[in-house]
Amino acid sequence: MKKIIILFWAAIFIIMGCSQSQKKILVIYSYHPEYEWCRQEKKGIEDGFKAQDVTIE
Repeated sequence: MKKIIILFWAAIFIIMGCSQSQKKILVIYSYHPEYEWCRQEKKGIEDGFKAQDVTIE
């Protein structure tokens, strides 16, 4: 019975997650964001997702 309840809630969470129209990506840097390589990395991430409906924070 526990497995059925767990599967039910897992399915609900998956369905709710898939229903979001806009995807979000959280990028966490452990170094100062003004380092050149951090800026280049951020630009690369933004350029890679530019054509898609994604919010990068």
